[in-house]
Amino acid sequence: LSARTLAFVGRLASARRPPLATTSMPGPPRQILGSEGARIQLQLGKDDEDGNPSWVLLLDWDDGEREWQEQLWSGGAHGKLSRQLQNCECTGRKVTCFAFGQDGDRYVSGEKFDGSGGYQLLHCSDDGFR
Repeated sequence: LSARTLAFVGRLASARRPPLATTSMPGPPRQILGSEGARIQLQLGKDDEDGNPSWVLLLDWDDGEREWQEQLWSGGAHGKLSRQLQNCECTGRKVTCFAFGQDGDRYVSGEKFDGSGGYQLLHCSDDGFR
């Protein structure tokens, strides 16, 4: 092939090549703070009247780009308590404190992942919130 043919083929190839995209690369993920063990909360309560165990397991996840909470509970943790836990998740909050009290009472508090939007400690039982 002659130099003239090669030059023509080169111009033709570069004319059909799409321009390189000039997108900015995202920065590295932020540092994940805290230990793995601090992200696990397990509360055990009394068995319900049918002998089913009552427990709530909260897992706080962080992948360096976002945070989320996984909530698991037994059948003994039902009614208003399960609705309160689901409400936290649906409104973008995480449960920050949870405890079973005596006589079937439960205590729940939460806040948004950025620390805002907290609500006071709730005292709930099967009879309602007190």
